[in-house]
Amino acid sequence: FISNLSRPMEVACRADGHRVPAHEAWLHDALEIVEGLDILDPPLARNLPKPFQLREGGRGIFLKHGKGAQKLSAGTLLIEEMPFLLASDYDALEAQVVLGAGAGSPELKERERILTSLYAGLHMTGASAVRWARGVLSHNMHSADPMPLNGGPATQAGPVGLWPTAALLNHSFLGANVARSFEPGSFAVQLRAIRELQPGEELLDNYMDACSSHAERTTFMCKQHEVAQDRDKFDAPPMLLAEASAVMTRALRMQADGNADADSVLFMLQPFWERLRSGADKDPALADFYCMLGQVLLDAGLPEIACAEGWARALQLVCAREPFSFRSAMLTARLALVSLRSAHDVEEISASANAMLETDQASKATSDPALHATAEHWFQVAREHWRIAFGGERKSGSTFESQNPALFALRHGRLAPSSGSSSPTAANDLAATGHIVGGLKVLLEGHMRPPVVATEVSSAGQSRQVSNQSGLEGAWALFD
Repeated sequence: FISNLSRPMEVACRADGHRVPAHEAWLHDALEIVEGLDILDPPLARNLPKPFQLREGGRGIFLKHGKGAQKLSAGTLLIEEMPFLLASDYDALEAQVVLGAGAGSPELKERERILTSLYAGLHMTGASAVRWARGVLSHNMHSADPMPLNGGPATQAGPVGLWPTAALLNHSFLGANVARSFEPGSFAVQLRAIRELQPGEELLDNYMDACSSHAERTTFMCKQHEVAQDRDKFDAPPMLLAEASAVMTRALRMQADGNADADSVLFMLQPFWERLRSGADKDPALADFYCMLGQVLLDAGLPEIACAEGWARALQLVCAREPFSFRSAMLTARLALVSLRSAHDVEEISASANAMLETDQASKATSDPALHATAEHWFQVAREHWRIAFGGERKSGSTFESQNPALFALRHGRLAPSSGSSSPTAANDLAATGHIVGGLKVLLEGHMRPPVVATEVSSAGQSRQVSNQSGLEGAWALFD
């Protein structure tokens, strides 16, 4: 099974990608599957990439090394594989795996052959079929997460399944170099490089959410693989994360009660937000707090500040360990949508105000070039994150446009600018909306707070310092 899948397959290819037959896998011809990594001082060690690590399960996928080896750029499609088994939930998938262990018909024998090639964990000799099946699933199962929709997670969960070739990738939370996604409909898994890969380098997949805390990933890895997880420079003290969780829980309760408006929630979040602004917010696990903050600021009628202080900061944290990911593609699309809506809302307010004034007093300017420039910046960033994490524009499957219909409708003038409480839509609403008055006053007077400096990673894996240039000075004054 392994040697068959390690050979490049003769499959039909589209002009803009690859197509894989059912129950088959495609590997980039620069890759090779390496076995024997669980054997101390194996005879083939002299031929393995240096340095290499022994791996639980003994296998991994590497870039070929030696003469003719090549580097692969960020966004390169590395592996594409159809699901071997697919089910609506864990219990249904477990039943299929248990059935495969009791081979009877030729079809079940083939299923058993493939299943027994998968790693099931330590101490499985003589294990019952159910225990062995659970071992296979715990080490190899994935959920086929739907792609983001309109800058947020899809509303429905995807199925679960087994993709035997993709399961050969080993895990690294701190050093992942691939992004995993699933094609809608077929649920084929695709793995792409998120930075430039060098000859001899191993493909490493982060099995967990990139925003998992040190405690969460340690619990998971000790339970699943009996391996402890190291801390790194981004990990925050447990007490700070516990406080973030408590603050978010309180905010959710205030919103659920229905008695607190966005301003009240914002006042409650403010003290913890101020603490983080002092430099305590390096842990990607805090991205969820900033996403909540962005939504509350948006509900309070502060879209520009919601982008700069909420989702843009969450994006910086998410990209700290993985420059491109499912989360980064989702957040950049959210930033593109909210910033474009904000620019259109300002146009609408200005146009309404001009219509209420006498002709000789009306301003000819009904749009803000800076807001449109910010919106275009986030649109291009979102498209690039989508390309790296999910692939370029394809003739079938989901594309950047199909998964962001609200954004493209707004760009093409087919969608009303405002969608709820993000901002007023008429000039006479200004007096009743203090935040918008203050926000527009700060914006028009040009009082910009020092820009937030972030690290931008190019498709070649190079990084440079950039500024978001989108924060507003005086944001705190609006809350006093």
